[in-house]
Amino acid sequence: MILFPITNNFVPLWNCSRPKYSLGPTMNMDVEFTKINKMRNIHFCLTILLSVVLLSTGCASKKQGKWLDAHYQLLERAANSNISPERKMDILAESYTKMMHQSLNFVNPKKAVAYAKTYSQQNEQNIDKILKELGGWQKDMTLADKVSMGLKMTKKPYTKDMVDLFPRFRRKFKTYGVIMALSGKVRKSIFNFGGKKLGDMFGGN
Repeated sequence: MILFPITNNFVPLWNCSRPKYSLGPTMNMDVEFTKINKMRNIHFCLTILLSVVLLSTGCASKKQGKWLDAHYQLLERAANSNISPERKMDILAESYTKMMHQSLNFVNPKKAVAYAKTYSQQNEQNIDKILKELGGWQKDMTLADKVSMGLKMTKKPYTKDMVDLFPRFRRKFKTYGVIMALSGKVRKSIFNFGGKKLGDMFGGN
């Protein structure tokens, strides 16, 4: 007969059970991975958004630079060419009208000021040259010529636009001397034909 030793550490077989495994750590790891993935997605989206903003800003700056180059080249050619004073006046008025439109359409006030200021500084010399020639041309006009030219000015494609834009342009940039100084010279030269201000004729102020 075989005898089994009896000890105090004996555990009956029927009391044994399978070990229990906790799922806590695994679930915590899944939650952490989910958080990490969310953070990565947010970071990726922010990076894309920032890239788009920077690209848009760069494109806008490049476009504004092209506008300024086009204005400069146009006015420089006009100032140094042998075309008629009236044609030079038309080119100046068209350029200045376009610049006012562009400046007033900026959403960012600082960019609007920077653009109008750069235009004024870059083109002041050529514009002054054109205005000087226009002054001599007007001075040599007879009274009949002045009246005729004044009436002709009312039909120019840019005149009504200038009358509308000058007051708005002045209100927006009135504290900036460089911009206002050139604006005043252009307005006075173009609008004061035949002793009659076109601004008054169109109800401008």
